[in-house]
Amino acid sequence: MRALAARLSIGALGLSLALLVSVAWGTGLVYLATRLGIGSPVRPALVDGVHVYVGLVGGAFLVVKVIRVGLRRHVRDVAGVQAWHRWLSWSLLVLYTAVLVSGVMLLLPIRGTAYGSLVNLHLLTSVWALLPTTWHVWHYRRRALPYLAPRRRFPGARRYWLALGVAVAPTVALVAAPRAISQLPSLQQGPGWSRAALAGHYLDVVTTTPDGQSLVAAGDALYVSRDGASWSRVVPPAVDPSAGGRLSPALDIADGHANHEAPPSASLIHSLAIGGDSVYVGTNVGLFGGTLGQPLRQLAFERNEVFSLAIDPSNAQAIWAATASGPMYSGDGGGTWTRLADGLEHPTNLAAIAYAGERIFASDRTGVFEWSAPSRSWELQTGLAQVVALAPADDGVGLYAFSPSNGVELLQNGVWHRLAAPGQPHGHEQGNGGHVHLELGGLTTVAGRIYVAGTADGITASADGGRTWTQVAGGMPGAGPDQLTSFHGQLWAGTPTGLYRLPLSDDPAPSAPWWAAVVTAALGLGLAAAVLGTAHFAAEARRAPAAA
Repeated sequence: MRALAARLSIGALGLSLALLVSVAWGTGLVYLATRLGIGSPVRPALVDGVHVYVGLVGGAFLVVKVIRVGLRRHVRDVAGVQAWHRWLSWSLLVLYTAVLVSGVMLLLPIRGTAYGSLVNLHLLTSVWALLPTTWHVWHYRRRALPYLAPRRRFPGARRYWLALGVAVAPTVALVAAPRAISQLPSLQQGPGWSRAALAGHYLDVVTTTPDGQSLVAAGDALYVSRDGASWSRVVPPAVDPSAGGRLSPALDIADGHANHEAPPSASLIHSLAIGGDSVYVGTNVGLFGGTLGQPLRQLAFERNEVFSLAIDPSNAQAIWAATASGPMYSGDGGGTWTRLADGLEHPTNLAAIAYAGERIFASDRTGVFEWSAPSRSWELQTGLAQVVALAPADDGVGLYAFSPSNGVELLQNGVWHRLAAPGQPHGHEQGNGGHVHLELGGLTTVAGRIYVAGTADGITASADGGRTWTQVAGGMPGAGPDQLTSFHGQLWAGTPTGLYRLPLSDDPAPSAPWWAAVVTAALGLGLAAAVLGTAHFAAEARRAPAAA
């Protein structure tokens, strides 16, 4: 063993590590770009397998190089080694070990804060290793020159490159048939958010019709599309201050022009509900309704802001509205309304109202309440404070409650479960004609995955039921979205500057046989390439250049 180790070329091992680490860093830039909120140039799944595989191969080369060089002060067959050279090498060994160990642990079923700590450790140690690695490669570059020279000068170079090529050859299959190995690829398919439509228009709401056939966005107007490309628009009436608060004709805004300077009188939409063929929009001047795609008319609450709307999924005539005057209920499609506020601590400060099955819930920011028909009052269900979004779970019966300051809770089988916190709140102010929201947020679910808007990371998501959260993609403008929805296999987000989308097609998860094949190939081929590709034979040693 010692005789074989003595024949291994330190330069070849070092060059291999430099190349493999470069590939690992290059593929890792996808994740770093996501963490920085920058759009990635490629799908995460395309580089996920390559990143893991190359990391394992690099680990095999690292072990072989440590065996060859040793851990002592002096290195066999290497003259002129100073103490600080070895200290730098030992530091790199510690950093690379931390990178490899944390990377492997991230592939294990570790959840919660431990997962986030491992992600940070993996990224930080990778970044910390960049500078000393660069110096190390430059300082010992002459040892790698024989393997970069023409093959006729050093025949061993041919065997070296062949062995290294065989070791990394499986990456071609990993790109051709990608798997969602880490959490990020399991949450998104596309490289990042891209502007989809309605550029320059203020949007506060995005949702789909109950049948899922149309996408609806609202803010400075109501927009409807069946394909996400062609849109029809309806603009609510506006209040004419000179007419004593009476409604004036509809205020139209030309396509392609931003609405950031809309007059204070504009009826800005910030809540919406669809039931059957009817659509109801809550604005800062009251409630409007009509048939989807047709002109809107005012139904109620003139000069009274409507924060949130909910329609009974089994009875489209039953509507709840969270208004500045408190919770209001209509059983006849908005014809007549009754104020039902008993039991609420702050009925005029409702943030969200939503159905979960046949049950109706509301949040007044001190907690989440459920309406009890027998007692005709609201009853506290959870003390989760500052809840700004309520969303039904995938089964239609459970309910998610999201607070940017306090996290997410899930009502399931009659019990509230606290999920891991998705991130720090994103406190921002969005103004458009006097319309201001603070600590906005939204939540939606897609095929068991949870997507949250309103954290400091922009869009935060979980693929494991809220135990672990990951920032999703990049490319979103500074003022992030407040609401999200899924439509035609994509995640859509409404922002103050338009509509954005992110592809969500699934990549298959790795199976146990797949893992066994990848790990076996990486370690087996890596060790074989490190030993057979870097060993000097007598004939090669005689013909090696002096730089070796």
